[in-house]
Amino acid sequence: MVKPLHSLLTSILLTQKKGYNITHLLVTHGHPDHIQGSFVIKQAFPSIEIIASSDVAVEMGKSANGTLAFFNSTIGTFFQFPPYVPAPTPIMPITNMTIDGEMIYIRPWAQAEAVVGSYIYVPSLEAILGSDLLYNKVHLYLVDASLDGTGPNWFSNWTKILDNLFITYPNLKFVYPGHGANGSTEIINNTKQYIETFTAALFAGGSTYPSVRDAITTKYPDYAPSSLNFLDMALKKWYPTYVPPSTIPPTNTPTNTPTNGPTNTPTNGPTNAPTNTPTTLKPSTNNGLSLVVCLILLVIVCF
Repeated sequence: MVKPLHSLLTSILLTQKKGYNITHLLVTHGHPDHIQGSFVIKQAFPSIEIIASSDVAVEMGKSANGTLAFFNSTIGTFFQFPPYVPAPTPIMPITNMTIDGEMIYIRPWAQAEAVVGSYIYVPSLEAILGSDLLYNKVHLYLVDASLDGTGPNWFSNWTKILDNLFITYPNLKFVYPGHGANGSTEIINNTKQYIETFTAALFAGGSTYPSVRDAITTKYPDYAPSSLNFLDMALKKWYPTYVPPSTIPPTNTPTNTPTNGPTNTPTNGPTNAPTNTPTTLKPSTNNGLSLVVCLILLVIVCF
């Protein structure tokens, strides 16, 4: 559902060739990889209506073009970014829409992968387009859910939202995650398990950056290697002073001279247990998820 630029352009060309009428584009949440493609799609389909729930629209207004300006000023020489992110038309967080005779339900979520977001349920297809609540064989982006990395977090709230999907949609069969291939409802279970594995390793006695990372990569060896930066970004929230071995500058000490060991020994893990109590929202330190131009999440296609 999140497409790099070349893939997005290919999808646009195929859509135009087949004569599909794309009427709406839903921005599910304000992360950069889910909003920057809206400019490209709007250029291809000028009459398209870009929509977002009112709370998502507010979050976009806080950071969307600022993040884009940061990208253009830092890596704009190497990657082409859109000049701006079109402002969406706000809709109610709970919205039912009819697209070409098909009813779709747009529903909100909050304090999970991002501050706020939306997903889509299509009753006739028994399918959920889960935005970034759901990942499939891709390391989860846990940066925002970690808040400031001192104990309170959104991990438990996120798993509760996932549990409620089965209660709310008992006939659910098909899942389209925000990252990774579509599949069955097992994607929901696997996403929940990943969060639980991360938190168990994080709050284990004597945990360190390497121990948590090893726990995740050992349990999920087939997850996309390119998404390991998501894992590292989250761990830096909890272990801000840890320096990975590959980044330690070499010393001039002769190889046959004994040393007293590395000076960057990882610190002990967080001592505060996770809490289920909603916490005061704190700004994310995320300045962008990737150096690759990643684009929009959901396009509602009308035949």
